[in-house]
Amino acid sequence: MKKIVAGFIFVFLMIIASLALSVTSNNNITEATEWVEHTNDVLSQCDLLSEDAIQLETNNLGYFISRNKIYAKNVIARKSKIPKDIAKLKNLTRDNPAQTARITLLEVEFNKKITFSNTIISLVSNAEIKQAEKLINAGTGVEIIKKSQGSLTIIKTAEKKLLTTRTAKAKNLQYKFFRTSIIIRFIAILALLLGYYFVVHTLRARKKHNNEIVAQNKLLHQQNERLEQFTYITTHDLQEPLLSLVSLTDLLQNECSENISEEMSTYIKYISQSSKRMQTLVKGIMEYSRIGAEEESVLVDCNEIVNEVLTDLSHTLKPLNAKVTVDHLPKVIGYPLELRLLFQNLISNALKFRKKDVIPEIKISAIEDVDHWLFSIQDNGIGIKEQDKDKIFVLFKRLHDRNEYEGTGIGLSHCEKIARLHGGTIWADSKFGEGSVFNFTIRKKA
Repeated sequence: MKKIVAGFIFVFLMIIASLALSVTSNNNITEATEWVEHTNDVLSQCDLLSEDAIQLETNNLGYFISRNKIYAKNVIARKSKIPKDIAKLKNLTRDNPAQTARITLLEVEFNKKITFSNTIISLVSNAEIKQAEKLINAGTGVEIIKKSQGSLTIIKTAEKKLLTTRTAKAKNLQYKFFRTSIIIRFIAILALLLGYYFVVHTLRARKKHNNEIVAQNKLLHQQNERLEQFTYITTHDLQEPLLSLVSLTDLLQNECSENISEEMSTYIKYISQSSKRMQTLVKGIMEYSRIGAEEESVLVDCNEIVNEVLTDLSHTLKPLNAKVTVDHLPKVIGYPLELRLLFQNLISNALKFRKKDVIPEIKISAIEDVDHWLFSIQDNGIGIKEQDKDKIFVLFKRLHDRNEYEGTGIGLSHCEKIARLHGGTIWADSKFGEGSVFNFTIRKKA
C-alpha cells in the first residue's frame, strides 16, 4: 500500500513538473511569436506611410493638372490620415528608442510634405497656376518624397534585422517545445497506467450509482402513474357535481329570470360562467392526465389526421375565409388520438389568436431529419412577445385576459406533453405582431 501511495505521489509530482515546463515553454513560444507579429505590424505600417506619401504627391499633381476637386478632397483625406499612421507607428516602436528617433525625423519630413501640399492646393485654388507650376518644377515635392522614402527604408531595414532574429528565436523555442512534448507524453503514459486502477474503480462506483438512479426513476414513474390515476379519478368525480351545478344555474336563469332581481340575475350568470369554465378546466386536466395512457402506438397518417381536424373546424374556418395550406405530411409511429389533439390545439390557436380584419393564413408542413420529423404550423396572427415565449407551455399559464381570448391555459401544455410522448420537443418562433411558427418533432421508430 505504501509503495502504491509513494508511486502515485511520484507520478503526480512528475505530472506537475511536466505541466509547469510545458506552460513555461508555451508562454515563451507565444511571446516570441507575438514579437514576430509585432515586427510584421511595424513593417506593414511603414508600407502604409510610404503609400500615404505617394498618394499625397499623386493627388497634388492630379489637382494641379485637372483642377478636379476630387483630387483636393483626396489630399485633405490623406493629410488627415498621415498623423494617425505616424502615431500608430510610434506606438508600435515605443520599446525601441533608436526607431523612435528615426520616426521623429520621418514625422518632420512628412510635415514638410503636408505644408508643400497645402501651398500647391492654395495656389491652384486661387488660380495662381504659374506660381504652383514653378514650385512643382523646382522638384521640392519630389525631393521631400525621396527623403521620406529613404527614412522609411532605414526604419524597415532595422525592423527586418529584428524580424530575422526574432523568427530564429521562435523556431528554436518551438524545437525545444517539441522535445518537451515528448517528455510530457512519456510522463502521461506513466500517469495513465497508474490511473487505470482509479478509472476502473470509478466506473464500478458509477455503475452502482446509475443502477440506483434507474431504480429511483422506476419508482418515480410508478408514483407519477399513481398521481395521474388519482388526478383522472378526482377530475372524473368532479364532473358530475359540476354538471349538476351548471344545469341548475341554467334552469334558474331560464325559469326564474322574471321573478328575481337584476342583481341576483347577475350573480346567477356569474356562477354559471364560472361553473362552465371550471367544467372545461376539469375536462382539460382529465385529458392531460390520460395522454398516452390507454392505447398502443401505431402507424398514423398525419394527412388523414389533419384533414379530420380541418373538417371538424370547418364551422370556424368558413366564416373567417381562412386559408389553410397543407404540404404532404408523413406517416409516423404514434398515438392517433393524441396526435389529433396536438394538431387540433395548434390549428385552433392559430385561428383564435388572429389579427382583427385580417384573413387568417395557416401553413402546415413537415421536414424529414436523420432521426425525427420536424412539423411546422405557421400563421399570420398576433404573434408572441419575446419575454412570453418560455411561458406559453406552462400549465394553466394565460397570456391574455379572458375578455380578450377564451381558454384554460392547458392546450399548449397538452401539446408539449404529446410531443414528449412521441420522443420530441415543441417550441415557438414568433415576432410580436407578425405571426408565429409552432415547431414540434416526432421521433422516428424502427
